[in-house]
Amino acid sequence: MKLVQRALIASIFSALLVFAAGCGGDKKSRVTGIITYKNEPVKGGNIYLTNDAGGSFSSPITMEGAYTITDIVPGTYSVTVDTESVNPDRKSTAAVSGRGAPSAPNNPAVNAPGGKADTLNKEYAERMGKSAPAGNDAGSGGGFGAPSKEDLLKRYTKIPGKYGSKATSGLTFEVGNGTTTKDFPLAD
Repeated sequence: MKLVQRALIASIFSALLVFAAGCGGDKKSRVTGIITYKNEPVKGGNIYLTNDAGGSFSSPITMEGAYTITDIVPGTYSVTVDTESVNPDRKSTAAVSGRGAPSAPNNPAVNAPGGKADTLNKEYAERMGKSAPAGNDAGSGGGFGAPSKEDLLKRYTKIPGKYGSKATSGLTFEVGNGTTTKDFPLAD
């Protein structure tokens, strides 16, 4: 009888160890913080965290310079920051490289009144309880489409190009378990 009890206790203990080990590897964390440049918030763009194992996580940057990355696996990450995606004077990659279809702002099939973008603007506005701009006046009415140059100017902060590359940013971060706050004050 004691042999059966010991075997039962041993198998329960083994099952608990396997369960605990299995749960430990699936932990996900959350990272939040503020990105500043010259003590002012970076008002737009994206932050990227990448590790040597191929893990990559990103978050848009709010007008207050805040970011939040959820479901990130704990570990050491290289950090890059991109603000050129909101640069109003940036040329599209298709126009620069000469490859690919024209971008949506220059595509009459998409942007013509009654075209796909106009339809999406109306559908989005209806869901949000707003009226859509006529003729895809993107950026002024809150629908789909490219933001206006004025909207981009409000969000664009020119930062040194070194922060856009993993090789030159000089930023790393150790993500632990749970929620972590990590601010990134960028400098020249």
